[in-house]
Amino acid sequence: MILTAIAMLLVGRAVPAEATEVSDLLSDPEAWAGKAVELSGEIIGDYGRHSGSYWLQLNDDAYATEPLLETGRLAGSNIGITLRVPPELFDDIAATEQPGGYRWRGPILLVTGEFRYHDPGRSGETYIAVTDLELIESGRHLPSEATGQLGTLGVILAAGAAFVLARHARQRRRERRLED
Repeated sequence: MILTAIAMLLVGRAVPAEATEVSDLLSDPEAWAGKAVELSGEIIGDYGRHSGSYWLQLNDDAYATEPLLETGRLAGSNIGITLRVPPELFDDIAATEQPGGYRWRGPILLVTGEFRYHDPGRSGETYIAVTDLELIESGRHLPSEATGQLGTLGVILAAGAAFVLARHARQRRRERRLED
């Protein structure tokens, strides 16, 4: 980190961020500690605001670009990382975009920042201290497969109930005739 700062002073410009994925960061976090990184993904969960920053969850797994409710395909587990974002970079997005959830695909962001591994200044948190971000794609409603399946199930159950009631009524009529 000190070498990065010295390099920035000597060169007079920022060290370019290295494009990466969350899985790379988490597979060898010590190698990435203090480095400038760039990654993109879906913002999910909540927009937490604490200590003058937004704390967000960025997922860059397959579901960020191909949500399960759209494709119907399982594509492994969810994988993400925490972002610490200054309000001036995120206030406008927070005002117009909602984070992703079960029936809502959250906004896709391209973020640049420093990877902080077990940051002693933040009680050992691991996160990306975001220095720049760009909204790549707005969030959107996801279709619900369950709605269509439940509708079909409802029709089947209603038809089955009608059949049972009709059969029961016919049987009662037959029993009454036999009693008479």
